Amino acid sequence: MRSYSIRDVPEKVHTVLKQESARTHRSLNALVTSILTEFAEEARRRRSLKVTVRRMAALRRKIQKRRGLTSDSGELAAEDRRR
Repeated sequence: MRSYSIRDVPEKVHTVLKQESARTHRSLNALVTSILTEFAEEARRRRSLKVTVRRMAALRRKIQKRRGLTSDSGELAAEDRRR
């Protein structure tokens, strides 16, 4: 496990972190580790989502090249509802 030393934390940020650690009955270290872990997991999910969206767009372009433009399933569903 890695260790970090964080300098120049603004007093307001320190105060909020201390209050939150007291409120949740956790050490300041446990709270900051939890916050960093959540941030890292969310960043990983966002990167993964961006990759998936890019792959889907590439696949859509590939299909359009092979078959031409296809109808939007949402439009077809709306048309069925109007009948």
